[in-house]
Amino acid sequence: MSCKDGVIAGIIYTVVTSELPEYGSWRIVLTRDLQAFHAEWGMPDRLFSWEVESCEAAQAIKTYFVQEKGMTGGLDNEKATLVCLSPSAKNLLRPRPSTAADRPRTCPATNAANNPGKN
Repeated sequence: MSCKDGVIAGIIYTVVTSELPEYGSWRIVLTRDLQAFHAEWGMPDRLFSWEVESCEAAQAIKTYFVQEKGMTGGLDNEKATLVCLSPSAKNLLRPRPSTAADRPRTCPATNAANNPGKN
């Protein structure tokens, strides 16, 4: 189990280092059963979870991110001690941004040969 401050730090790190660094692009829910929750949310490929010491600590973490950071909250299980985080429903189907590694590479010599006069 993690302490409340450690979970908050972990969630912040997860969001700001992701391809969706806006808090409003994420949803946070509390659960007792991670597998059932994963299936209920449509088996997202990006699901993060942290276990905390009490349902009060879990609720305080969720409240902070919903009220202070603008995350979307969902329905919770009673007495839940797992804090779950996933991209919000509108972002689940959004393609991930391409990176330089995903873009085709062109050879300058080949490109110049195919486009005379455009060097």
